[in-house]
Amino acid sequence: MSGAAGHVDPANKKIALLIALLALVLAFPETLGKAAQTTALSKNIEAANLWSFY
Repeated sequence: MSGAAGHVDPANKKIALLIALLALVLAFPETLGKAAQTTALSKNIEAANLWSFY
């Protein structure tokens, strides 16, 4: 192990922050996509139920 205990390279901190920020940015579209998928599936089931009524 190199360096003093508790010492963190500032470059590593910046990289870790960038990765965390990218993960956060990518999580939003994933969540919105899942919500849209659930809505579409619900509408499809509703349409199928309406057709089966006739």
